[in-house]
Amino acid sequence: MAMQPSHHLLYIKSRVMKRALDDPNFGLKKPIDDKELELLTRELLRIEIIATTIHYAEVFASRLLAMKKYKRFHKFLLEYYPSEIIKFYKNMNKKNNSYVSSLLQYPRMSRILPNESKKEIEKSVRDVRLELNKLAKFYLKWHDFYNSYKHGFRVFASKPNPYDDFTLAGYITDPKSLNSFQVRLTNDKIEEALDYCDFMFKILSTTEDIFIQHKIRKNNKMKITVFVKNRRRK
Repeated sequence: MAMQPSHHLLYIKSRVMKRALDDPNFGLKKPIDDKELELLTRELLRIEIIATTIHYAEVFASRLLAMKKYKRFHKFLLEYYPSEIIKFYKNMNKKNNSYVSSLLQYPRMSRILPNESKKEIEKSVRDVRLELNKLAKFYLKWHDFYNSYKHGFRVFASKPNPYDDFTLAGYITDPKSLNSFQVRLTNDKIEEALDYCDFMFKILSTTEDIFIQHKIRKNNKMKITVFVKNRRRK
């Protein structure tokens, strides 16, 4: 067994939570008849969507890095440190197109014919690079929030307000103190997080397929997928 697309579970989870956010009674045998409980459910779902997106971003980075070190693929996934993922995102804005191309498992441009294909691939790399820079900023911004959520569930939501279109959440950054930060989880921030889940799903699904065909099965013929910049976000 070389590798399995386990990241699909995180993507499916993000879509299920989006469905539940749109309809808190989704999947329930007995509908929620308490309005305050319904509002609280929505707020907790917003928190979960952000946390899932950051979790996905960690898996996403680890898989891309592991494929770059393909002779140590399994070893890297078993032994990498969280600091390596943070470093990956912190340094993303310093990376050139060649580095991003290697993340996507694209072959060297000298091996690609005709020139029209090269132009499409170069544009794909530029678009993905822009999205990776945005994802990096998102990850670094919400990383502490995610850690507070993951370790000891040090995240809490405000009392629901039927007139607000956002969730006011707090998270304790230091388990040894009561210091905490407050954040507003607005609807557009949730949509942005879900967009990143879509982006990561598309990238990993295609790059892992190329990796398996080219590096694992040693197939010199491979299909290359190009990516178009998500026009939903500026």
